Amino acid sequence: MKLAFSAMKDEGPDVLEWVCYQRAVGFDEVLVYTNDCTDGSDDLLDALQAAGLVHHRRHSVLGQELAPQDAAARLIFADPVYRRADWAFWADADEFLLPLTVPDLPALVAALEQRGADAMALPWRNFGSSGHVDVPEGLVIESFTMTSAQLTRMERTFKCLFRASADIEQLFAHRPIWSADATVRMAAQDLSLLPDEFAGRAKENGRPDELLPREFKKQPRVAQINHYPVKSLRQFLLKRTRRSGLGNKGRFADGYLNRFDINEAERTEIHRFAPAVRAMMVEALADPAVRDAHAVAVMRRDERVARTDPARISREG
Repeated sequence: MKLAFSAMKDEGPDVLEWVCYQRAVGFDEVLVYTNDCTDGSDDLLDALQAAGLVHHRRHSVLGQELAPQDAAARLIFADPVYRRADWAFWADADEFLLPLTVPDLPALVAALEQRGADAMALPWRNFGSSGHVDVPEGLVIESFTMTSAQLTRMERTFKCLFRASADIEQLFAHRPIWSADATVRMAAQDLSLLPDEFAGRAKENGRPDELLPREFKKQPRVAQINHYPVKSLRQFLLKRTRRSGLGNKGRFADGYLNRFDINEAERTEIHRFAPAVRAMMVEALADPAVRDAHAVAVMRRDERVARTDPARISREG
C-alpha cells in the first residue's frame, strides 16, 4: 500500500483538492492529522473520511512544548494505517508529488524498486503567487503556474518518498531517521543513487539533513514536489496568522516572499492531473456532508482573507 500522510491546521477548503490529488497521482491511502482547527477544515476532513477518501485523526497541541509537526509525527508513526504502508510520503498541504518522466506514482515506485532503492529524495519546485492578490477560483495546481527561471538554493530542499520499513526509528516532515546500522539506498531525482552516508546526515540541531548536494541540483528530474508556499498574497497573509508546523512564529515574515514568491517562468506539467482531480472533487461534493462542510470552509476562509491587507506587505528582510 502506498500512503500519503500529513499534519495540518486551518488549511481551509483547499484540503479537498489536496486529498483528491493524492488519490489521482496514485496513492492508495491518505492519512491526515489535524490539530486545533478553527476554520472548519477538520470537519471537511471528517466528511471526506466518511466518504472513504481519507483517514482523519484529530489531536491537540495546546499547552505543549512540542511543535505541531513533531507531535503529529509521533502519532502517525504508531498509526495502524501507516503501519500497513509499503511506501510512504509526508506531503504538506501545499505540496504535490509530481511524476515527470513516468506516468504516475505506482510507476515511480516500480522504477525505485527495480533499482533496489529504499527511498527517493524529491526536490521542491517552488511556485509563486503568479499575479494573484485575491484567492483565485480555480484549482491550486492550475492557478499558480509561475516559478523561477533557474533553480534556486531553496530547490535543493527535498522531501522523501520511502519504504515504510522496520529500520525507520522516527518520522520528520522531510525524511525519516533510520537506525544507525541500517543500509539505506536513497535515489536522487534522476534515480541515480546518492552516497551511502547521505541517508544518515543530520543538521546541527539533530534533525535530518534536507538539502541535496549541490552537484545534484541540476540533474534531470524523474519526479519533483510542486510546492505552493505562497498561493495568493491574501492567502499568504492568512497563513502568517498561524505559526508554522515547526512552531516558528516568525517563519512567514515578509522576507519569506523574497525566497518563495518568484514568478519568472511558467511550468504546467502538473496540469495533466487536473481533469482527474476535478472529477474526484465533483464526485466528493455530490455527498451532502462533504458539500456542506466545504461550503463552511470556503465561507470562513473568505471572511478571514477579506480582513487582510496586501498593501502592507514588504519584501524587505
